[in-house]
Amino acid sequence: MRHFRYGLFLFWFSIVANVIFAQQRKPYVVNYMPKDYGLSNHVLNWSVIQDDNGFLYFGNNTKVLKYDGQKWNDIRITPKGFIFSLAKG
Repeated sequence: MRHFRYGLFLFWFSIVANVIFAQQRKPYVVNYMPKDYGLSNHVLNWSVIQDDNGFLYFGNNTKVLKYDGQKWNDIRITPKGFIFSLAKG
């Protein structure tokens, strides 16, 4: 009986500790619309990758976009086509 009470106490304590110390903040997420980076609404981003310097690259229907945290830059790809995947070299 003593082990049962001890186990029940540990179970109860773990539930209460999870509730008390759970993260209360929501994650910081920013959603960008295609017009924010200069594209039409019919463009889909197919791939994303981050380099060692923290820049984000997005491959979509027409080009690769580079985002530095403040502004978007275009990287034109020839021949034109959909960029379904990106790889870091």
